[in-house]
Amino acid sequence: MAINQRTNLAADAAAVSPVRRDAMPHADILASYVALLCLGKSDFEAIDAFRDDPYFLESLGLGHVPSAATLRQRLDANAAGFQDVVMEASIEFLRRSAAAITPLSNGLVPLDADVTPMNNAKTKKEGVSLT
Repeated sequence: MAINQRTNLAADAAAVSPVRRDAMPHADILASYVALLCLGKSDFEAIDAFRDDPYFLESLGLGHVPSAATLRQRLDANAAGFQDVVMEASIEFLRRSAAAITPLSNGLVPLDADVTPMNNAKTKKEGVSLT
């Protein structure tokens, strides 16, 4: 809902390339993948777990949840166009949300990121060190 309210992602995605009248709109493909990313799932096959989930469908306002093959094919076929659209939507979202992005006293802007450090204590790989 927030993406739809604060960006033109749906219209901008539709302009990337035409789709058949009976095909799922680009905006639904992007919304499905963004939802997967928000759930910490980046592989296309993860969408299959949500194909019969009415909450996933309703919360995203989708008519249908795409299959893993449809998701992969559509994202691969339109990657360059979608990248531009998503980058613009990201900036637009921050602007319209009036997100406060302020630097620290040293001029740097903090970034909160969830990372998964790996235990490399017993590896002998070149260039690998403790996290």
